[in-house]
Amino acid sequence: WSPTAERMFGWKAEEVIGRPYPLAPPGREHEVEAAISQVMRGEPLRSVERIRRRKDGSTMYVNLSTAPLRGAGGEIIGVLAILEDIVDRKRAEEELHRHRDHLEELVAERTAQLAEAKEQAEAANKAKSEFLARMSHELRTPMNAILGYTQLMRRDATLSANQARQLDTINRSGEHLLALIDDVLDMAKIEAGRILLHESAVDVRQLLDALKSLFAARVRHKGLDFEASCSEMVPPWIRTDESKLRQVLMNLAGNAVKFTQEGRIALRVGYTEASSPEDGRLVVEVEDTGSGVSQTELSRLFEPFSQGEAGRRTRGGTGLGLVISRRFAELLGGTLTVRSEVGRGSTFVLDIAGPRAEGPPVDGSGPRLPVVGLAEGERPRRIIVADDEPDSRVPLAELLRSVGFEVWEAANGQEVVDLCDTLAPELIWMDIRMPVVDGREATRLVKARPWAVQPVVIALTASAFESDREKLLAVGCDDLVRKPFQEAEIFDRIAKYLGVRYKYEERAVGELSVSRL
Repeated sequence: WSPTAERMFGWKAEEVIGRPYPLAPPGREHEVEAAISQVMRGEPLRSVERIRRRKDGSTMYVNLSTAPLRGAGGEIIGVLAILEDIVDRKRAEEELHRHRDHLEELVAERTAQLAEAKEQAEAANKAKSEFLARMSHELRTPMNAILGYTQLMRRDATLSANQARQLDTINRSGEHLLALIDDVLDMAKIEAGRILLHESAVDVRQLLDALKSLFAARVRHKGLDFEASCSEMVPPWIRTDESKLRQVLMNLAGNAVKFTQEGRIALRVGYTEASSPEDGRLVVEVEDTGSGVSQTELSRLFEPFSQGEAGRRTRGGTGLGLVISRRFAELLGGTLTVRSEVGRGSTFVLDIAGPRAEGPPVDGSGPRLPVVGLAEGERPRRIIVADDEPDSRVPLAELLRSVGFEVWEAANGQEVVDLCDTLAPELIWMDIRMPVVDGREATRLVKARPWAVQPVVIALTASAFESDREKLLAVGCDDLVRKPFQEAEIFDRIAKYLGVRYKYEERAVGELSVSRL
């Protein structure tokens, strides 16, 4: 019984030696008996957490390791026990859990339930996945109504300039809230192991141009210089996951704009190639002259829910953007690192695998303007919009009617099947979660009928899981669009499957506003 043990527990040697299990809290004597029995069999116990009792009756967490004491002949004559005080570590763990609770203030009560589900999911991953799917639906469905009606109203030619600005403000706020929701859902998907990689040929220069357009207004408003350059070494196409690369770049550029009050932001894209096209690596640097981050905060920058002093002052955000960006960088076969100095700014470096790739054929159409109607000579196509939520169904139906399509609405899958018997629709926008008959079963029923021309079925879903696409295609859906939809997505899908041509708004391409990447 060492002096250190005496200080830890308050017992003197003579008060402990010879007494049966004085350190065991009431009801835990069997733990000590089991540990002694194990060691006496020659089996050491290494680094297990236990609760032990002090002389004053209080308890403490310890890290316990034991080993047999052997005599000169090798026989076991006793037990050596080493106990490490881990109270401070346990307090730190409890503090981390309190930080997680901060999520409730950002995305309200249901997101706090998500944090609780994430803890439970260590033992029940299936329960976590079901909860995540439900949260995605509950949070993204109302956002679909907000953004859908905003896009619909923005098409009104009689809007005053002030009304248009107000609608743009609503849309930007909705997009910001959607980004927060997506951050929380992405973090949960990462922890649940539900993030998948979808590689394709990616035009990095086009991605960079879109990024510049996205942040142009915010940069001008703050009076910042925004420099973006792409090395000649960068090939026309690389193979990577475009969606994840785009999200990382948006997070990094968004942080740079957010935390830079004066000066400039530089986004530089380079490329290195070791010995073959398969060894190519894309290197992106995002440099700013913002407030910078202290060395103390730098060590916590990529921890969940962690925000530096500048982040706490500006508010907004979840403290998850950089965590997600680093995880995505790792998924893309690379790293995300940072250099920073308080008062001088920060430089984030993204280095990912980017082998050369063959790009798809170029259609030469260039940037497209908003659709205002069907092209001359195009007949109106018959389309069904099926969704049990009027707030999601009506804006989509009205959007399609506004450009000249013939549209019928259905509130459940059975109504879709009944309408198909009389209308012979050419395309169906099918919500998946509906009463009576859900979207999956309705799709099976529609596809099983011997139509002269099979209607195209495109699923509308608020699901968070990328793997759901394959499941929906398996039941007969031709494609999938996630809520909240963007009108360009809707018109693109119709053109792809029905060959529809459109009439576009007449304005200069330079006036085109990019609201989302």
